[in-house]
Amino acid sequence: MAIGLSQQQRWVAISLLVFRSFFNAQVVRTYFDPDEYWQSLEVAHRLAFGYGHLTWEWQKGVELRGYTYPVAFSLYYIILGFFGVDTRWMVAYGPRTLQGIAAFIGDVFVYRLAKKHYGDLAGKCTLFVQIFSWFYFYCSVRTYSNSIEMVFTVVALFYWPSNDHNHNSTDNITKALMFAAGAVALRPSSGAFWVYAGLRHLFFHFHDNRQRFTFIFLQVFPIGLLTVILTSLIDRVCYGFWTLTIINFFKINIIEGVSEDYGVHSWHWYFTQGMPSIIGTWSPFFVYGVYRSVVVRRRVGFLFEFMIWS
Repeated sequence: MAIGLSQQQRWVAISLLVFRSFFNAQVVRTYFDPDEYWQSLEVAHRLAFGYGHLTWEWQKGVELRGYTYPVAFSLYYIILGFFGVDTRWMVAYGPRTLQGIAAFIGDVFVYRLAKKHYGDLAGKCTLFVQIFSWFYFYCSVRTYSNSIEMVFTVVALFYWPSNDHNHNSTDNITKALMFAAGAVALRPSSGAFWVYAGLRHLFFHFHDNRQRFTFIFLQVFPIGLLTVILTSLIDRVCYGFWTLTIINFFKINIIEGVSEDYGVHSWHWYFTQGMPSIIGTWSPFFVYGVYRSVVVRRRVGFLFEFMIWS
């Protein structure tokens, strides 16, 4: 996990992260948002056991949501039923344990991402902040598509080429695109983030049209097409007919503006309310870090760019 640590220290660190994720999954028993049930577990329960309520997003003629995320939990439920261990606890809290495993993977890659760009000490400090973030503890093990999207995004960013002139040994654009495509498949709104990342890479990383052509048609397009095919097949099986949920999502939420019925934030909401609430007591350190990076060192890293864009 961490270069610079002894083998014993690595195992201790990994064991602590695993324990933290498992403990986190068991102690979070509160209700936060309807989507942690209506867009995942309830849908998965219906697929596996034949009953469960589907909200309007899943109805015929709407098909706003894709089944890619709920299918993972439905397979888990089917396995429980097959072995006769579908107890109340396993059905109710097993999925959060699975999400806790994903959160553990996210922890590891948060450390690796920070270390890759800012050094080992920054990686350790970032992991410390991640583990002791109240919002992360409260939400990371919940069965939101946002939670698993976060993990896919962090892994993709770790492999994403960031230096416009030099290649890092961990840069792997194919792996990055695969995880980015997975994030978009899980939550189409993640596409806005990756469109910016892709355009930045296209125009600042490459220096001739041949390289850009290769990137678009031999890397982005095949992975994107394969993702659309796989998600469409899953939706075909689960809905019972062919539909493109990503198109429906764009049409209903962007063109028709249905999402605005649930409220619209002010332009400054993320800076004045959203981020301060999420960062919490780490806010002074965040502000100081931005000041040191942008004002003192006059360095705006690509991760900071992505944060502002998203």
